[in-house]
Amino acid sequence: MNKYMAAVAVSCCFVAGFSSAKTTNLVPDTSVSSISQKPWLRESLPDNALMYARIPSIWSALSYKEDSFKYAFGNAGFTQSIEKLQNASPLLIDSVDKKIQPWLDLFIAQINGPIELAVLPGAALPELILSASIKLETEADLQTLLATLKKQRIIMGEAAPMTEGAGLLQASVGNVPYRWDQENNRLSLLVRLGGGTIADLDSKLAGLTPNENSPMLANEQQLDSSQQGLYVWLNNTLAFPLYEPMLRSQNQPALQMLSIDEIKSIALSAGVRDQKGRVKLQIEAPTTGMLRSVIPTNANTFNVNTAGEPNVSVLLAIPSKEQFAVIEQSLNANSRKKDEYQSFKSEFKQTLGFEIEDIFSSIGAEFIAISDNAGEYGLIKIRDGQQFNSIMQALKKQPGVSAKSQIVAGIEINHLVVPGLTSFIKTSKAADKEQLIDKIFNHSNTHLYWQLDGEFLVLASLPQILIDRALASEKVNLGQWYKETQRQDVSGSTFALSGSVDQAPRRIYYSYLEAMQFLADVMQVEIDPFSLPSAKQLSLAQKGSLGLQIDSTQEAVSLEMSFESTPADVLLAAPVMGAFSTAGILSAVAIPAYQDYIFRASLASTQQVASVLKGQVALHYQQAGKFPDKAKRDEMLLMVTPSAEFRVDVVVDAGEVITTFSKRRGQFIKWTPVANEQQLEWQCTSNLEGALRPQGCAAASL
Repeated sequence: MNKYMAAVAVSCCFVAGFSSAKTTNLVPDTSVSSISQKPWLRESLPDNALMYARIPSIWSALSYKEDSFKYAFGNAGFTQSIEKLQNASPLLIDSVDKKIQPWLDLFIAQINGPIELAVLPGAALPELILSASIKLETEADLQTLLATLKKQRIIMGEAAPMTEGAGLLQASVGNVPYRWDQENNRLSLLVRLGGGTIADLDSKLAGLTPNENSPMLANEQQLDSSQQGLYVWLNNTLAFPLYEPMLRSQNQPALQMLSIDEIKSIALSAGVRDQKGRVKLQIEAPTTGMLRSVIPTNANTFNVNTAGEPNVSVLLAIPSKEQFAVIEQSLNANSRKKDEYQSFKSEFKQTLGFEIEDIFSSIGAEFIAISDNAGEYGLIKIRDGQQFNSIMQALKKQPGVSAKSQIVAGIEINHLVVPGLTSFIKTSKAADKEQLIDKIFNHSNTHLYWQLDGEFLVLASLPQILIDRALASEKVNLGQWYKETQRQDVSGSTFALSGSVDQAPRRIYYSYLEAMQFLADVMQVEIDPFSLPSAKQLSLAQKGSLGLQIDSTQEAVSLEMSFESTPADVLLAAPVMGAFSTAGILSAVAIPAYQDYIFRASLASTQQVASVLKGQVALHYQQAGKFPDKAKRDEMLLMVTPSAEFRVDVVVDAGEVITTFSKRRGQFIKWTPVANEQQLEWQCTSNLEGALRPQGCAAASL
C-alpha cells in the first residue's frame, strides 16, 4: 500500500504548480473557484514580527492561482475532480502503515489550507503563533482528532480539556493553548517557552489586526504574489540582536566580514509572481560590507532587436572599471597571489598595449549570447566608443592580426582575423616539411565578424549570421521579450539564462491531467475527463518559458528560477518526454496485442506436436492394448522437437497428452483418450480463454 501513497505524493507534487492562460469563447464560463482556504495570518503581522513562514498543504498546491493556468485550475470541472480525489483520500490513508496514518490524515484529509507560523516578540523570549485551516464540522470532530493524535503519541496529552473550542496541550516547552474558530474552520496555537494560557493566546489573536504596511507584505509581493506557495521570511534587522549572542565567538570575525548585521531580511519562496512559477532566494542588504562589495550592482538596459523571438539567451553583466577595482582589491588581499597577478597585468599591457581596466571601461555592462532565427551571435554594449576604438587599433598592430570592413546588404561588417595558437610558440625541432598537425594549429585562424547596432556590438563567427539578422522581417525588442514574454526582470541581473520550449504549456497541462486520471484510478474515483477544457480551449501559449537568474541591485541580491508551473517543467516541457508518454500509451496497447499474436502463432505449433503424440499413443494402444509406459513415453518424446515456448508431454499409463506454456504458468490444453473397442477417441479440456482454446475444447481446471 505504501506504493499507492508514494504515487499520491509524487503526483500531487507533480501537479503542484499548475499555471494557465486566457480563456477563449470556447470556454464561456470564466468563473473560477478554489478548493483551498486562503492564508489569513500574513495580512495581520505587526511591524515588529521577527519571522513568518507559510507551508502550503497538498490542496493549496492544487488550487488555482493568478497565473497562466488560472482557468485550467479554477474551472468547475477541474475543481470538482480534485474535490472527488480529496474526499477519497481517506481510502488510501486507511491502507498504509497505522503508525503514519494520523499524520497523513491530518495533512491530507484534514488540513485544507496553508499552515502559517509567525514569530513575534514576547515578554522575555520570542513566541510562536501557529494557525491552519482544518476540515472539521464540530468541536466533537476536533476532540476526536486530538484523541487520535494523543493515542499515536504525536501530542503528549491535554493539560486542560477543551471548553468552548479552547484547551491546553501538553508539550516539552510547557502548556500550549489552542483555540478552534468554527466559523472560519481555523485552529490556532501559541507556543511559548515555559508555557502559556488560553488568555495569552486570545490576547495575541486579538492584537493581530490588518497591517498593510508590514515589511513582510512588501517582500512577499516580490517573491510570491499568489500568497499560496511556500514562503519563509526572516526580519534580520530585529532578529540578529537576538541570535547573535548564541553564535560561537570564533564565528564573530566571519560574521563581521560578511556584514550579517547589515542584512535587512532573508526570504525564500516557491510560488507564483507575474504569471510564472518561481523559486527564489533573496537577501535584502545594502551595498556596503564584504558581502556586497564584491558583487557588482547592475542596471541593465536592452534597446536592441533580435531576429524574431530568441530561443535562448544568456546574459552576463560585465563589471565597470570601478567595480573591477573593488574586485581586484579583494584579489590583492591574498599576498601569495598578488605578485603573480601584478606580473600578469604588466605583461598584458606590454604585449597588447593597453590595460586590463581599459576593457571594462570600453564595453559592458551587458553581454548577451543569443540564439534566434538568424543563428547564434553575441551582443556587447559599448560603454566608451573612443576607448573601444583605441583597443581595436592596438589589437590590429599585433603580429599576424588583420582587420577589414565590407558593406553587405546595406550594413557595414567588420572582420578581424587572429592568427593560430602556435604562431607564438617556437618549435624546438626543425622539420623539412610541415606536418599536418602543425598546419592545423598554425593556419587555423580565429575569425570574428561584427557590426554596430546603436550602442551594441553584434558579434558572430560568420558574416551570414549578421546579414540574416539585418534582413529578418520580424524584429523583436530584446527588453520587451524579457519583460512581456519571458516574464523576467533582468535589469539587475549579473547572470541570466532565458529560453523557451515549443508547445511546452500543452505538454505540461496534459501531463497533469494524465496524473490526475491516474490518481482517480488508484483511488477508484470516477472523474469526467470530458468536463476538463483542452489546451486549445484555454488558449495556452505556443511556447513555455524557463529562466534562471542571479540579481544584484542596490537593494538586494537574489537567486531565482522561473518556469511555467513547477521545476518539473524542465522534464515535462521537452518534446522527448511527450514521446515517452506517447510510447507508454502505445506500449500499453501494442505490446499486449503483439504478445497475444505471438501466443496464437505458437498454439498452431502445439497442435501439430500434440497431433503427432496422439497418433503415437493411438498406434501403441492398437498394437499393445495398453497405454505407453515410461520407456515408451520417452521414446515418443524423442520424435518431437522441443520448444522454449511450450512443452507437450504424455502421461505414463494414462495416455493423456498435455500441453503447458512457459509464459502462461498454470494454463494448459489436455487431450484425454477414451477407448472404444480398439480405437481411441480424444476429449479436449483447457483453462485457456475461450477464444484461444482449440475448436471443440471444453473449459476445465487442472
